[in-house]
Amino acid sequence: MEQRYSVRESDIISILSFNILADCYCPPEFFPYADKQILLHSYRAPLIVKQIGELDADIVCLQEVDHYEDYFQGRLKALGYRSIYEPKSSRREGLLVAWKESRFKMTESFVRCFDRGHEYDQYFEFQKGYKALFVRLRDVNCRILSLILLEN
Repeated sequence: MEQRYSVRESDIISILSFNILADCYCPPEFFPYADKQILLHSYRAPLIVKQIGELDADIVCLQEVDHYEDYFQGRLKALGYRSIYEPKSSRREGLLVAWKESRFKMTESFVRCFDRGHEYDQYFEFQKGYKALFVRLRDVNCRILSLILLEN
């Protein structure tokens, strides 16, 4: 016999994930076919924030984030998000997880560096020095959600 489950609107969680291409990866010679203006942070960043606002996801995961403190943190807060940022080991960019402050509270976060010296590293195929940002959120209905955002 087939079981049917009903899903309440409050049970649905929307997650948005973007690689936003950090400035350090945007020299014009890397993208000779692109208009130089669209590679500028001052052009791309407002469009990224606008898209995040329009999509209105419960959780936002961004990779290759630079300008966190001076740009993204405040603008995401204005959209109702709290966020956490973890810079990568060897670069000027990093990982960001943001969540709707009205729906979630962060209960835990930590960073794991994959160094092939830990028992769990056998399950992951990452180069030495890669990081993962682990975030645990509790929603207003007291359910727990764990996220893992891996650097690329």
